[in-house]
Amino acid sequence: MPKRVLLFIFLLVSTLLISHHSIRFVNALSPTPPKTIKFGSFTPPSKTPTPTRPPPSPTSPSVPTPTGGADPTDEPGSGKVMEIIDLVNQIRNYCPNGIVTIDNLSCVNNLVLPKSVDTVVKSELKFSAIWNTYLQCVGFVRAATARVDGSPVNNGGDAIDFATNLPTGYIFIDKNSGVKIRKQDLPIWDYDTYGHIAYVVEVQSGNVFQVAEANLGISGRVRLNNTTIDNPNLIGWIRKV
Repeated sequence: MPKRVLLFIFLLVSTLLISHHSIRFVNALSPTPPKTIKFGSFTPPSKTPTPTRPPPSPTSPSVPTPTGGADPTDEPGSGKVMEIIDLVNQIRNYCPNGIVTIDNLSCVNNLVLPKSVDTVVKSELKFSAIWNTYLQCVGFVRAATARVDGSPVNNGGDAIDFATNLPTGYIFIDKNSGVKIRKQDLPIWDYDTYGHIAYVVEVQSGNVFQVAEANLGISGRVRLNNTTIDNPNLIGWIRKV
């Protein structure tokens, strides 16, 4: 075969081989196109979700109303002495032997009273016992007047002082003035140095009347007690006008 023909064939084959390798090299360098990431569609809510209401709190069991007295829900200002009798009965029911001392103050928490006077009545009873170890007559009278009027009598001091340092809106009536004692008066006795004060809940005759009182005879004891106008230690009473 002539040399020219052989040379031509050699060049043709070489050219084809070079072209084939160039194509493979270019394909190897070409980056693979990134895959397309499709996000899921999101539609915002058309309205604000309504929150679920929490389950109602369990209702506390009702506390039974002690018998023998006024309804504890009676609001102050009704003028009922039964409210004071009820206060005495509750104290005697919840506090051992009706005695309130610094050692058993928690018994006062059991008293069932209108919400409007609950705090002030209990506070007066507790403060008196804390300050004096036992509930005093003045502390009880302050609690009793708060139960009926919504706030305790002011001024005074020791029991005997209420005859001269009169609470706002009260007058003093001497027992020899001829004016008869009546319900809701606060009688005063001159026992010892400090005296004694109570709350009238019933007038039984011209001479006998019943009081709600504390700390007479037995320290810190609350009770209902019958007494008389002719008691030599009774000096008179103060009356709300």
